[in-house]
Amino acid sequence: MAGLPAVSLPAGTDPGGLPVGVPLIGLPGSDARLLDLALAFERVLA
Repeated sequence: MAGLPAVSLPAGTDPGGLPVGVPLIGLPGSDARLLDLALAFERVLA
């Protein structure tokens, strides 16, 4: 909607058991860099 690349990474659950996500939003045209960053975060959070 804003024209920016974005991805949401699962980051576990809150104390009530609801899923928690970490959104990452990049600059226009930074799709590949954002996906690389998301992969790095996913490896750390997994």
